[in-house]
Amino acid sequence: MQIRPRNTGWLAAIGAMVGVAALSPTADPLGIGLLLAVFGTAAVATLVEFRPARLVERSRSSLTALRMSPEAREAVERAKRRGSGLHSSVVLLDVGLITSHETPDGLVMRRGRDLSKDDDGVRPFAVLHVPPEDAERTAIVRFEFIDRDGRQQYVHEMNAYLRDGEMNLLPDRQMPLFENQGLPPGEWDLRIHVDNRLIGAYGFMIAPSLEDRFPRAARERAERRLSAETKPDEPLRLEDLLREQSQRQGKQ
Repeated sequence: MQIRPRNTGWLAAIGAMVGVAALSPTADPLGIGLLLAVFGTAAVATLVEFRPARLVERSRSSLTALRMSPEAREAVERAKRRGSGLHSSVVLLDVGLITSHETPDGLVMRRGRDLSKDDDGVRPFAVLHVPPEDAERTAIVRFEFIDRDGRQQYVHEMNAYLRDGEMNLLPDRQMPLFENQGLPPGEWDLRIHVDNRLIGAYGFMIAPSLEDRFPRAARERAERRLSAETKPDEPLRLEDLLREQSQRQGKQ
């Protein structure tokens, strides 16, 4: 909806004539009411320009914004505060980090924001909403990890074919965490770019490993693990002892 000021001149003249007619002592009240109603309708139709397509677009954008996760809202707001030119149509619906850790029971994966260098590795993910007018094309999506000192520690760039609707993006490469001496603990940033435009900046923490925080306990744990690995799994059986004895006797 938009006001068209160029029509206010002749509309004011008509309004003045309607006012004179309404103030006339011989005017019929019913006729004056009908005249005012017609004038009001004409004024609205003349001054206000309706754009249904724009109204539909704004409604669609509002519904998409309601689907954004709190993490995505925060990431988008941080990107806006940095003065980046946000992508005009692709919307970030969700963003986060997935860590992996190998345990005796198998691989454990979790979504988290507070990471530890005891984890094996971490990779980012993003969920995008692509409108129909921006779909059916290939875009360059780039994920970056920036450490507390502003250094780029992880970059993964991928060609993503944009399809209409919701898209899940997960890089096939993770950043190693465990025993990675080049990663300083502290506050980090995940930055997501679409066609070289920053669409989200997500903050997270990386904590030191247990070995870094408690070196003595880590050494003791390593010694216990080494002792357990070198210890025989089971005692020798009687037949094994007899076989070894016969072999030694045969060599004499």
